[in-house]
Amino acid sequence: MRPQNTNERGITITELMIVVVTIGIMAAMAVPRFMDYIPNLKSKAAVREVVSALRSARSAAIAEKKPHGVYFDYDDGLYHTFIDTLNVADQVWEQEDEQLLTKEIPAGVEMGYTTFNNNVVIFSSDGSASSTGEAAFSVPETGRMFRVTVLAGTGKIKMEEIHEG
Repeated sequence: MRPQNTNERGITITELMIVVVTIGIMAAMAVPRFMDYIPNLKSKAAVREVVSALRSARSAAIAEKKPHGVYFDYDDGLYHTFIDTLNVADQVWEQEDEQLLTKEIPAGVEMGYTTFNNNVVIFSSDGSASSTGEAAFSVPETGRMFRVTVLAGTGKIKMEEIHEG
């Protein structure tokens, strides 16, 4: 017969229930905060979609050794990616240019302004842009504003949030 050891270690069901209840309370407090954060994530993702189109145009210009551009159509809430085949030197988007993609500005995002010549940025085969400029976007649901900047010499594309104040 073995002697009974009264020094056994472990947790009781009461201790386990206290931990489970504590985790439940913490999760219940976190869910509303997380739900408030979701529109912020969606707004930033929507603007990143435009940044992605710009980066894709730059990459395609380098890979295909042809000028590619993005035209921001404020009247219709669209942006067009295209191969600049007509009047390459004038830095404008023309209906006859080879269109690659036309997309609506993502839902919930409004175009503010652009400082690009003729609302178009064209990337050359070395990756540089036709001009330095920026385009601004706002997300009324969250009150957030973003600026997408393109540098002419390098074609570098950057997105940043604009904080008022």
